[in-house]
Amino acid sequence: MSLWKKSLLIGAGICLLTITFITLILPGIINNQTSLWVAENTGRDLKIASISINPFNLSIKINKLQLSEVDQEKTFVSWDLLRVSLSAASLYHRAAVIDELHIEKPYVHLERQSAELFNFSDLLPEKTEGPENTNTDEPARFSLNNLTINNGQIDLLDNSLDEAVQHTVRNLQLVLPAIGNLPYMVENPAQPLFKAEINDSEINLAGQVKPFSDVQEMQFKLELNNIDLPFYLGYIPTELPVDIRSGKLSLDLDLLYRIRPETGGEFELSGKVDLASLNIHDKLQEQLFFLPLLQVKIAPSKPLEKDLHLSALRIYNLEVQLKRDLQGQWNHARIVSTQTKESVEEDTEELAEPFNLKIDAVEIRDGVLFFTDEMASGGFATIAREINIDVRDFTLDGKQSSPLKLILETDRSESASIKGLFSLSPFTMVLDTELRNIDTAAYEPYYEGVYSVPIEGKIDFRADIASNPE
Repeated sequence: MSLWKKSLLIGAGICLLTITFITLILPGIINNQTSLWVAENTGRDLKIASISINPFNLSIKINKLQLSEVDQEKTFVSWDLLRVSLSAASLYHRAAVIDELHIEKPYVHLERQSAELFNFSDLLPEKTEGPENTNTDEPARFSLNNLTINNGQIDLLDNSLDEAVQHTVRNLQLVLPAIGNLPYMVENPAQPLFKAEINDSEINLAGQVKPFSDVQEMQFKLELNNIDLPFYLGYIPTELPVDIRSGKLSLDLDLLYRIRPETGGEFELSGKVDLASLNIHDKLQEQLFFLPLLQVKIAPSKPLEKDLHLSALRIYNLEVQLKRDLQGQWNHARIVSTQTKESVEEDTEELAEPFNLKIDAVEIRDGVLFFTDEMASGGFATIAREINIDVRDFTLDGKQSSPLKLILETDRSESASIKGLFSLSPFTMVLDTELRNIDTAAYEPYYEGVYSVPIEGKIDFRADIASNPE
């Protein structure tokens, strides 16, 4: 047999043995050694049903992985399938290029045991004292393509609060077709998708992303439905002055974030916000507000530049409890915390750069005001219903006047109507005011100190009211 044939056969045999080793023997070695290393270094139990390696398409599959907690009884992380495909382009770019990363039915169990202690804290590297790493080398180049997570689940048990809270994520779907900082990736924006049911509330986030270029641009569509506000109140670091007993928040927002080296960050948002069934009580367990529905439509705005433009703000069937006790204190004044002199000075400095707020239309429909005054002689109470308020072209800077219209009726068949213009800075108003069918006897508690006999009758009143600081 000639020398070249022997060399060819030897080479073919080596290749066959290598392929056999990679496909049949190496997966078992990786499986066993990985489980042993995890047990020795973490005290956790790692189980893997099987590992398969395909040297022809440079892919690896890890089936049925399960990593336990330290007690080796509960599951910390698991998945049904992890599939990774490495691209041959990694050799050309001398960087990691992954064609696919797919995870099927992943599960993560998290426990927050205290403010800074989690069930995975033992897996984190210990902090070392010494100077911070100031290495300014370029970040590692990479390209990750077709990242998909299907039917993921997360359980988070938070024991750091006064009462333990269970958070759940179900039906998690994540699609990230491309992300990276290799040159050919820059002009191909990623098309991400994020869907999940978080604490039984649906979240949908989809859009476009182009990271790691001179101009970093991210576009998202954010949808959240019926977020239960009281459920998350335990994570607010300060105690609220009120008791929020119910409230559902829904968002449908379009978000754009762009960073330019010469101008910095630019954030733009638009969309709508709905707040439903908001029920607020004070610390005396007395109701302050009940808001069945608030709708806000946001026109394209730039909050980072202190610019917010609302095309509409609509409030439906708002109920307000306004009460003054025997000591002369109003119930709403109790929710205002006392400010120190320093905080007042800080607020004054902040007001030096006013927030640019514009609202095209404010509409309040069918509101109700429950008014109780225990300080009045003998007490006084009334209910104002069918409160309808319209404000157009409102601006916080007050550079233009805003049309105002208000109408209401009381339970005594009294009515009020106000029409006109107003502005805030400086405060000016020109109002046409009309009161009809005012029951004078009902307001005896406010004038009996001057006139002891109730004044029987009805009064109609109309006046033009103007105020101008100039």
